[in-house]
Amino acid sequence: MNEDRLEGSAITLAGRAEKGLGDLTGDRKLQSDGLADQARGTLQNSFGGAQSALRSALDQAPLPVRETADRAIAAARKSPILATLAVGAAGLIFAKIFRDTARSGRGRDRA
Repeated sequence: MNEDRLEGSAITLAGRAEKGLGDLTGDRKLQSDGLADQARGTLQNSFGGAQSALRSALDQAPLPVRETADRAIAAARKSPILATLAVGAAGLIFAKIFRDTARSGRGRDRA
């Protein structure tokens, strides 16, 4: 487990406690702050999980690829929300490309 996963889990837990306290007291600000912290913690935890998966895959990659990935991870660490949105957008683009390829039959072997 890396630092982002640990910190994200802690933030999520604190957010749950904050929301629970808001629920008990009827304080809407505490409730919304707690929900926001839960979302932020979950996002950071997910970022840490993706980072761990990438690190595992990169362990077998050539050195130039690892160096480029290290720079990308450092940039993503500075702005994890933006990085998550960018990765999500890239995933949607790839999904559309693969779906369109499969629908057109270009992805199938022809005899």
